[in-house]
Amino acid sequence: MGDKIMGNQRKKVVVLGAGAAGIMAANRLRKSFRADDVGITVIDREDKHYYQPGYITLAFHMDTPESLVRDTRKLLVNDITFRQDEATGIDVDSRAVQLRNGDLPYDYLIIATGLTYADEAPEGLRSGLELKKKVFNFYTLQGALALRDALDDFNGGTIVSSITEMPIRCPAAPTEFILLCADTLRRRGLLKKTRLVVTVPAPFVPPQMEPFKSYVRKRLDDNGIEVLTEFKPIRIDGAAGTYEDSAGRKLTFDLMAVVPPNRGEPVVKGVDGLTDQAGWVIANKETLQVERARNIFVIGDASNFPNPKTAAASRKEAQVLRARLTATLQSKEPSALYDGETICPVLTDFGHAFFVHFNYTRALRQVKEDRATYYLHVYLLKYFYWDYILKGNLFK
Repeated sequence: MGDKIMGNQRKKVVVLGAGAAGIMAANRLRKSFRADDVGITVIDREDKHYYQPGYITLAFHMDTPESLVRDTRKLLVNDITFRQDEATGIDVDSRAVQLRNGDLPYDYLIIATGLTYADEAPEGLRSGLELKKKVFNFYTLQGALALRDALDDFNGGTIVSSITEMPIRCPAAPTEFILLCADTLRRRGLLKKTRLVVTVPAPFVPPQMEPFKSYVRKRLDDNGIEVLTEFKPIRIDGAAGTYEDSAGRKLTFDLMAVVPPNRGEPVVKGVDGLTDQAGWVIANKETLQVERARNIFVIGDASNFPNPKTAAASRKEAQVLRARLTATLQSKEPSALYDGETICPVLTDFGHAFFVHFNYTRALRQVKEDRATYYLHVYLLKYFYWDYILKGNLFK
Protein backbone atom coordinates (compact mmCIF):
# COMPACT_ATOMS: atom_id res chain seq x y z
CA MET A 1 0.00 0.00 0.00
CA GLY A 2 1.14 3.50 -0.75
CA ASP A 3 2.97 5.31 -3.52
CA LYS A 4 6.19 7.22 -2.99
CA ILE A 5 5.99 10.99 -3.01
CA MET A 6 8.57 13.25 -4.58
CA GLY A 7 11.09 14.71 -2.16
CA ASN A 8 12.10 13.61 1.32
CA GLN A 9 9.88 15.78 3.53
CA ARG A 10 6.76 14.21 5.03
CA LYS A 11 3.65 16.04 3.88
CA LYS A 12 0.85 17.05 6.22
CA VAL A 13 -2.75 16.71 5.02
CA VAL A 14 -5.47 18.07 7.27
CA VAL A 15 -9.12 17.15 6.75
CA LEU A 16 -11.46 19.64 8.39
CA GLY A 17 -14.68 17.80 9.17
CA ALA A 18 -15.53 14.16 9.93
CA GLY A 19 -18.82 13.85 8.12
CA ALA A 20 -19.24 11.49 5.18
CA ALA A 21 -17.11 13.65 2.88
CA GLY A 22 -14.23 14.04 5.32
CA ILE A 23 -14.06 10.39 6.33
CA MET A 24 -14.25 9.15 2.74
CA ALA A 25 -11.55 11.58 1.62
CA ALA A 26 -9.17 10.64 4.46
CA ASN A 27 -9.65 6.88 4.07
CA ARG A 28 -9.17 6.94 0.32
CA LEU A 29 -6.09 9.12 0.50
CA ARG A 30 -4.51 6.86 3.11
CA LYS A 31 -4.70 4.02 0.58
CA SER A 32 -2.43 6.01 -1.73
CA PHE A 33 0.46 6.77 0.63
CA ARG A 34 2.36 5.34 3.56
CA ALA A 35 2.03 7.17 6.85
CA ASP A 36 5.78 7.85 6.77
CA ASP A 37 5.30 9.91 3.62
CA VAL A 38 1.94 11.58 4.22
CA GLY A 39 0.44 12.32 7.60
CA ILE A 40 -3.36 12.64 7.64
CA THR A 41 -5.23 14.34 10.48
CA VAL A 42 -9.02 14.60 10.65
CA ILE A 43 -10.51 17.32 12.86
CA ASP A 44 -14.06 17.52 14.17
CA ARG A 45 -15.68 18.94 17.28
CA GLU A 46 -17.81 15.78 17.64
CA ASP A 47 -16.53 12.24 18.07
CA LYS A 48 -19.71 10.59 16.76
CA HIS A 49 -20.72 10.12 13.13
CA TYR A 50 -24.38 9.88 12.09
CA TYR A 51 -25.97 8.12 9.14
CA GLN A 52 -28.10 11.03 8.05
CA PRO A 53 -30.08 9.27 5.27
CA GLY A 54 -31.62 7.25 8.10
CA TYR A 55 -33.39 10.23 9.64
CA ILE A 56 -36.30 9.97 7.21
CA THR A 57 -36.74 6.24 7.86
CA LEU A 58 -36.39 6.85 11.61
CA ALA A 59 -39.35 9.25 11.46
CA PHE A 60 -41.49 6.40 10.10
CA HIS A 61 -40.37 3.64 12.51
CA MET A 62 -38.13 1.95 9.92
CA ASP A 63 -34.96 2.61 11.91
CA THR A 64 -33.67 3.06 15.45
CA PRO A 65 -31.43 5.84 16.79
CA GLU A 66 -28.80 3.31 17.88
CA SER A 67 -28.31 2.02 14.33
CA LEU A 68 -27.59 5.51 12.99
CA VAL A 69 -24.51 6.41 15.04
CA ARG A 70 -20.90 5.19 15.21
CA ASP A 71 -17.66 6.26 16.90
CA THR A 72 -15.74 8.37 14.39
CA ARG A 73 -12.37 6.86 15.29
CA LYS A 74 -13.60 3.38 14.36
CA LEU A 75 -14.57 4.60 10.89
CA LEU A 76 -11.08 5.83 10.04
CA VAL A 77 -8.55 3.34 8.71
CA ASN A 78 -5.16 2.76 10.33
CA ASP A 79 -2.58 5.53 10.56
CA ILE A 80 -5.09 8.40 10.37
CA THR A 81 -5.04 10.74 13.36
CA PHE A 82 -8.39 11.91 14.68
CA ARG A 83 -8.35 15.12 16.68
CA GLN A 84 -11.51 16.11 18.52
CA ASP A 85 -11.32 19.87 18.67
CA GLU A 86 -13.23 22.91 17.46
CA ALA A 87 -11.82 24.84 14.54
CA THR A 88 -12.12 28.59 14.97
CA GLY A 89 -10.51 29.74 11.74
CA ILE A 90 -8.19 29.05 8.81
CA ASP A 91 -5.00 31.02 8.22
CA VAL A 92 -4.63 30.60 4.48
CA ASP A 93 -1.36 32.52 4.26
CA SER A 94 0.32 30.68 7.13
CA ARG A 95 -1.20 27.33 6.12
CA ALA A 96 -2.68 26.48 9.50
CA VAL A 97 -6.07 25.56 10.93
CA GLN A 98 -6.78 27.53 14.09
CA LEU A 99 -8.21 25.36 16.87
CA ARG A 100 -9.43 25.93 20.42
CA ASN A 101 -6.40 23.98 21.62
CA GLY A 102 -3.68 25.30 19.33
CA ASP A 103 -2.98 25.73 15.63
CA LEU A 104 -2.45 22.78 13.30
CA PRO A 105 -0.21 23.42 10.26
CA TYR A 106 -0.89 21.78 6.90
CA ASP A 107 0.65 21.39 3.47
CA TYR A 108 -2.74 20.53 1.99
CA LEU A 109 -6.14 21.23 3.49
CA ILE A 110 -9.37 19.42 2.64
CA ILE A 111 -12.43 21.37 3.73
CA ALA A 112 -15.30 18.99 4.50
CA THR A 113 -17.14 21.05 7.10
CA GLY A 114 -20.61 20.28 5.78
CA LEU A 115 -23.38 22.72 6.52
CA THR A 116 -25.44 24.17 9.32
CA TYR A 117 -29.12 25.07 9.65
CA ALA A 118 -30.08 28.72 10.05
CA ASP A 119 -33.28 29.39 11.97
CA GLU A 120 -33.33 33.19 12.14
CA ALA A 121 -35.54 33.39 9.05
CA PRO A 122 -38.33 33.15 8.15
CA GLU A 123 -39.79 34.96 11.13
CA GLY A 124 -41.03 32.53 13.77
CA LEU A 125 -39.05 29.51 12.53
CA ARG A 126 -36.83 29.28 15.60
CA SER A 127 -39.67 29.62 18.10
CA GLY A 128 -41.80 27.19 16.12
CA LEU A 129 -39.09 24.52 16.20
CA GLU A 130 -38.49 25.12 19.89
CA LEU A 131 -42.17 24.54 20.70
CA LYS A 132 -41.97 21.00 19.27
CA LYS A 133 -45.71 21.19 18.81
CA LYS A 134 -46.43 21.58 15.11
CA VAL A 135 -43.13 22.51 13.43
CA PHE A 136 -40.32 19.97 13.03
CA ASN A 137 -36.99 19.55 11.22
CA PHE A 138 -36.20 15.90 10.47
CA TYR A 139 -32.68 16.70 9.22
CA THR A 140 -31.43 16.14 12.78
CA LEU A 141 -31.67 13.01 14.90
CA GLN A 142 -33.71 14.65 17.66
CA GLY A 143 -35.88 16.40 15.12
CA ALA A 144 -36.67 13.10 13.39
CA LEU A 145 -37.61 11.49 16.72
CA ALA A 146 -39.89 14.41 17.62
CA LEU A 147 -41.53 14.24 14.20
CA ARG A 148 -42.05 10.50 14.60
CA ASP A 149 -43.96 11.08 17.83
CA ALA A 150 -46.05 13.84 16.27
CA LEU A 151 -46.98 11.62 13.32
CA ASP A 152 -48.02 8.86 15.72
CA ASP A 153 -50.45 11.29 17.40
CA PHE A 154 -51.79 12.77 14.16
CA ASN A 155 -55.49 12.10 13.54
CA GLY A 156 -56.28 14.29 10.56
CA GLY A 157 -55.83 17.85 9.38
CA THR A 158 -53.15 19.46 7.22
CA ILE A 159 -49.54 18.30 6.87
CA VAL A 160 -47.05 20.55 5.10
CA SER A 161 -43.59 19.60 3.80
CA SER A 162 -41.67 22.81 3.14
CA ILE A 163 -38.32 23.84 1.72
CA THR A 164 -37.62 27.40 2.83
CA GLU A 165 -34.63 28.06 0.55
CA MET A 166 -32.39 26.29 -1.93
CA PRO A 167 -29.89 24.66 -2.01
CA ILE A 168 -30.47 22.06 0.70
CA ARG A 169 -28.95 18.78 1.80
CA CYS A 170 -30.63 15.75 0.18
CA PRO A 171 -33.26 17.68 -1.83
CA ALA A 172 -35.39 14.55 -2.36
CA ALA A 173 -36.06 14.08 1.37
CA PRO A 174 -39.01 16.54 1.64
CA THR A 175 -40.74 14.68 -1.20
CA GLU A 176 -40.02 11.32 0.42
CA PHE A 177 -41.54 12.62 3.66
CA ILE A 178 -44.84 13.70 2.13
CA LEU A 179 -45.17 10.54 0.02
CA LEU A 180 -44.55 8.34 3.06
CA CYS A 181 -47.09 10.42 4.96
CA ALA A 182 -49.64 9.67 2.25
CA ASP A 183 -48.97 5.93 2.47
CA THR A 184 -48.98 5.95 6.29
CA LEU A 185 -52.29 7.80 6.47
CA ARG A 186 -53.81 5.59 3.79
CA ARG A 187 -52.96 2.52 5.87
CA ARG A 188 -54.39 4.17 8.99
CA GLY A 189 -57.60 5.21 7.24
CA LEU A 190 -56.85 8.91 7.71
CA LEU A 191 -55.92 9.98 4.19
CA LYS A 192 -59.41 11.29 3.35
CA LYS A 193 -59.30 13.41 6.51
CA THR A 194 -55.92 14.94 5.63
CA ARG A 195 -54.70 17.68 3.30
CA LEU A 196 -51.10 17.15 2.16
CA VAL A 197 -49.11 20.11 0.83
CA VAL A 198 -45.56 20.64 -0.48
CA THR A 199 -44.10 24.15 -0.70
CA VAL A 200 -40.92 24.97 -2.60
CA PRO A 201 -39.24 28.33 -3.28
CA ALA A 202 -38.36 27.25 -6.85
CA PRO A 203 -40.67 26.83 -9.87
CA PHE A 204 -40.41 23.03 -9.49
CA VAL A 205 -40.07 20.29 -6.88
CA PRO A 206 -36.49 18.92 -6.81
CA PRO A 207 -34.74 17.38 -8.62
CA GLN A 208 -34.39 19.81 -11.53
CA MET A 209 -33.11 17.21 -14.01
CA GLU A 210 -35.51 15.35 -16.30
CA PRO A 211 -36.95 12.72 -16.39
CA PHE A 212 -36.85 12.73 -12.59
CA LYS A 213 -38.50 16.13 -12.15
CA SER A 214 -41.62 15.14 -14.09
CA TYR A 215 -41.81 11.74 -12.41
CA VAL A 216 -41.66 13.23 -8.91
CA ARG A 217 -44.43 15.67 -9.79
CA LYS A 218 -46.56 12.83 -11.16
CA ARG A 219 -46.13 10.80 -7.96
CA LEU A 220 -47.22 13.80 -5.91
CA ASP A 221 -50.25 14.41 -8.14
CA ASP A 222 -51.22 10.72 -8.06
CA ASN A 223 -51.37 10.90 -4.26
CA GLY A 224 -53.46 14.07 -4.25
CA ILE A 225 -50.63 16.13 -2.78
CA GLU A 226 -50.87 19.85 -3.45
CA VAL A 227 -47.76 21.64 -4.68
CA LEU A 228 -47.16 25.34 -4.08
CA THR A 229 -44.20 26.48 -6.17
CA GLU A 230 -42.28 29.74 -5.73
CA PHE A 231 -43.51 29.80 -2.13
CA LYS A 232 -40.98 32.03 -0.39
CA PRO A 233 -41.90 32.03 3.31
CA ILE A 234 -41.67 35.14 5.43
CA ARG A 235 -43.51 34.06 8.58
CA ILE A 236 -44.32 30.92 10.60
CA ASP A 237 -46.54 30.81 13.67
CA GLY A 238 -45.80 27.47 15.28
CA ALA A 239 -48.45 27.85 17.97
CA ALA A 240 -51.31 28.87 15.67
CA GLY A 241 -50.12 26.72 12.79
CA THR A 242 -49.98 29.38 10.09
CA TYR A 243 -47.49 29.85 7.26
CA GLU A 244 -47.23 32.92 5.02
CA ASP A 245 -45.15 33.72 1.95
CA SER A 246 -43.97 36.95 0.33
CA ALA A 247 -46.85 36.89 -2.18
CA GLY A 248 -49.45 36.92 0.58
CA ARG A 249 -50.38 33.23 0.36
CA LYS A 250 -51.27 31.77 3.74
CA LEU A 251 -51.50 28.15 4.84
CA THR A 252 -53.02 26.76 8.02
CA PHE A 253 -51.44 23.51 9.16
CA ASP A 254 -51.54 20.96 11.96
CA LEU A 255 -48.07 19.52 11.35
CA MET A 256 -45.14 20.79 9.34
CA ALA A 257 -41.80 19.25 8.37
CA VAL A 258 -39.69 22.25 7.41
CA VAL A 259 -36.20 22.42 5.93
CA PRO A 260 -34.53 25.51 7.42
CA PRO A 261 -32.17 27.58 5.27
CA ASN A 262 -28.88 25.73 4.77
CA ARG A 263 -25.64 27.67 5.27
CA GLY A 264 -21.91 27.02 5.28
CA GLU A 265 -20.27 26.55 8.67
CA PRO A 266 -19.08 29.78 10.37
CA VAL A 267 -15.46 28.58 10.52
CA VAL A 268 -15.18 28.83 6.72
CA LYS A 269 -17.59 31.72 6.26
CA GLY A 270 -15.35 33.88 8.41
CA VAL A 271 -12.30 33.47 6.13
CA ASP A 272 -11.94 36.45 3.80
CA GLY A 273 -12.49 35.51 0.16
CA LEU A 274 -13.07 31.81 0.84
CA THR A 275 -16.87 31.64 0.60
CA ASP A 276 -19.87 33.25 -1.02
CA GLN A 277 -22.53 35.13 0.96
CA ALA A 278 -24.26 31.94 2.12
CA GLY A 279 -20.98 30.46 3.36
CA TRP A 280 -20.39 27.92 0.57
CA VAL A 281 -16.70 27.48 -0.25
CA ILE A 282 -15.88 28.88 -3.69
CA ALA A 283 -14.03 26.27 -5.74
CA ASN A 284 -13.68 24.82 -9.21
CA LYS A 285 -16.55 22.35 -9.65
CA GLU A 286 -14.35 19.91 -11.63
CA THR A 287 -10.96 20.09 -9.89
CA LEU A 288 -12.41 20.70 -6.38
CA GLN A 289 -9.64 23.23 -5.75
CA VAL A 290 -10.40 26.42 -3.87
CA GLU A 291 -10.02 29.52 -6.01
CA ARG A 292 -8.11 31.46 -3.38
CA ALA A 293 -5.50 28.78 -2.59
CA ARG A 294 -4.45 25.89 -4.80
CA ASN A 295 -3.37 23.74 -1.84
CA ILE A 296 -6.93 23.75 -0.43
CA PHE A 297 -9.67 21.44 -1.69
CA VAL A 298 -13.35 21.24 -0.78
CA ILE A 299 -15.74 18.32 -1.01
CA GLY A 300 -19.20 17.53 0.26
CA ASP A 301 -21.93 19.86 1.44
CA ALA A 302 -19.51 22.73 2.17
CA SER A 303 -18.91 23.48 -1.52
CA ASN A 304 -20.66 25.86 -3.91
CA PHE A 305 -20.86 23.15 -6.60
CA PRO A 306 -24.14 23.15 -8.58
CA ASN A 307 -25.00 19.56 -7.63
CA PRO A 308 -27.13 18.02 -4.87
CA LYS A 309 -25.58 17.95 -1.41
CA THR A 310 -25.58 14.19 -0.78
CA ALA A 311 -23.21 11.54 0.55
CA ALA A 312 -23.26 9.91 -2.90
CA ALA A 313 -21.90 13.11 -4.44
CA SER A 314 -19.25 13.23 -1.71
CA ARG A 315 -18.17 9.68 -2.57
CA LYS A 316 -17.56 10.60 -6.20
CA GLU A 317 -15.79 13.80 -5.16
CA ALA A 318 -13.55 11.83 -2.80
CA GLN A 319 -12.46 9.60 -5.69
CA VAL A 320 -11.47 12.62 -7.77
CA LEU A 321 -9.80 14.31 -4.82
CA ARG A 322 -7.70 11.22 -4.12
CA ALA A 323 -6.58 11.02 -7.74
CA ARG A 324 -5.73 14.70 -8.02
CA LEU A 325 -3.91 15.01 -4.70
CA THR A 326 -2.02 11.77 -5.32
CA ALA A 327 -0.79 13.08 -8.66
CA THR A 328 0.15 16.42 -7.09
CA LEU A 329 2.16 14.79 -4.30
CA GLN A 330 4.00 12.74 -6.92
CA SER A 331 4.79 15.91 -8.88
CA LYS A 332 2.55 14.80 -11.74
CA GLU A 333 -0.11 16.79 -13.56
CA PRO A 334 -3.55 15.89 -12.17
CA SER A 335 -6.08 14.84 -14.80
CA ALA A 336 -9.08 13.54 -12.85
CA LEU A 337 -12.17 15.76 -13.01
CA TYR A 338 -15.47 15.62 -11.16
CA ASP A 339 -18.45 15.71 -13.54
CA GLY A 340 -21.10 16.30 -10.87
CA GLU A 341 -22.27 12.69 -10.71
CA THR A 342 -24.60 11.79 -7.88
CA ILE A 343 -27.12 9.04 -7.25
CA CYS A 344 -29.90 9.09 -4.69
CA PRO A 345 -32.69 6.59 -3.90
CA VAL A 346 -36.13 8.15 -3.45
CA LEU A 347 -38.76 6.34 -1.37
CA THR A 348 -42.25 6.63 -2.85
CA ASP A 349 -44.18 4.41 -0.42
CA PHE A 350 -43.57 1.52 1.97
CA GLY A 351 -42.30 -0.90 -0.63
CA HIS A 352 -41.14 1.09 -3.65
CA ALA A 353 -38.34 3.49 -4.56
CA PHE A 354 -36.34 4.67 -7.56
CA PHE A 355 -32.89 6.11 -8.19
CA VAL A 356 -32.21 9.68 -9.21
CA HIS A 357 -28.90 9.53 -11.07
CA PHE A 358 -27.35 12.38 -13.02
CA ASN A 359 -24.32 14.65 -13.37
CA TYR A 360 -23.87 18.34 -14.12
CA THR A 361 -25.26 18.05 -17.64
CA ARG A 362 -27.47 14.99 -18.11
CA ALA A 363 -29.44 12.12 -16.62
CA LEU A 364 -27.46 8.89 -16.26
CA ARG A 365 -30.43 6.52 -16.07
CA GLN A 366 -34.16 6.40 -16.63
CA VAL A 367 -36.73 6.14 -13.87
CA LYS A 368 -37.33 2.59 -12.68
CA GLU A 369 -39.42 2.37 -9.54
CA ASP A 370 -39.31 -1.04 -7.89
CA ARG A 371 -39.18 -3.01 -4.66
CA ALA A 372 -35.50 -3.90 -5.03
CA THR A 373 -34.45 -0.25 -4.77
CA TYR A 374 -36.67 0.15 -1.71
CA TYR A 375 -35.09 -2.79 0.12
CA LEU A 376 -31.61 -1.66 -0.87
CA HIS A 377 -32.23 1.82 0.54
CA VAL A 378 -34.05 0.82 3.73
CA TYR A 379 -32.33 -2.42 4.73
CA LEU A 380 -28.94 -2.75 3.03
CA LEU A 381 -27.40 0.61 2.19
CA LYS A 382 -26.75 1.58 5.79
CA TYR A 383 -24.58 -1.49 6.38
CA PHE A 384 -22.69 -0.93 3.12
CA TYR A 385 -22.16 2.64 4.27
CA TRP A 386 -20.67 1.78 7.67
CA ASP A 387 -18.46 -1.13 6.65
CA TYR A 388 -17.51 -0.45 3.05
CA ILE A 389 -18.46 2.87 1.47
CA LEU A 390 -16.93 5.13 4.14
CA LYS A 391 -13.74 3.07 4.16
CA GLY A 392 -13.42 2.90 0.38
CA ASN A 393 -13.77 -0.87 0.25
CA LEU A 394 -16.90 -0.84 -1.94
CA PHE A 395 -18.09 1.61 -4.60
CA LYS A 396 -14.68 3.25 -4.35
